[in-house]
Amino acid sequence: MMAHLEILKAQIRDKYKCTATHHVRERIWLTSRGETVWHGEVHVFLLKGHPEHDRCFAFRIDRSDEHDTGNGENCIAPATPTRTTAEQAVRDYLARSMTEG
Repeated sequence: MMAHLEILKAQIRDKYKCTATHHVRERIWLTSRGETVWHGEVHVFLLKGHPEHDRCFAFRIDRSDEHDTGNGENCIAPATPTRTTAEQAVRDYLARSMTEG
């Protein structure tokens, strides 16, 4: 777990040019029409040195193909006036990915 958090901190530092401190881990389970659309952990980081954002959300989206290779990516999204919770960060990502692809 610590290695994963250090990777996330480095990705936040590279993306937002600021330092990040792990604040809390939230377990999220999203459903739509009775079906699970995503479940996992969202890490909330406090940001120091960013001119606009004071925290961000980081979570993993797994992308498996028919061979179940388990490909995935870390998603990092800043908190905004319309994205104030870990659940909303995941919902925003999923909605955006559905419209883009």
